[in-house]
Amino acid sequence: MGRTDYLEFIARVTSHIPDKGQVTVRYFGLYANAHRGKIKKASLEAFPLRMVEEELRPIPAKGWAEMIRKVYEIDPMVCPQCGGTMKIHAFLTD
Repeated sequence: MGRTDYLEFIARVTSHIPDKGQVTVRYFGLYANAHRGKIKKASLEAFPLRMVEEELRPIPAKGWAEMIRKVYEIDPMVCPQCGGTMKIHAFLTD
């Protein structure tokens, strides 16, 4: 397939959109399950998946207080009355 300009590309894509109320047949031609399977198999043969040998380190999750500080630009761990640092004694789960 050669290089096309954007208007021709849009025309090609929109030609696949059915008219309102038009019944479409999806088990024949380009939209058939067999055709999608062939495309998937061909793409896997062209670009085989490789296993990563190196061990990936998990990214540590940010704490809720750090996320609130980042989003709202306010520190939830600072006491609004005295300005001291608050400590967490318990979490409510229900």
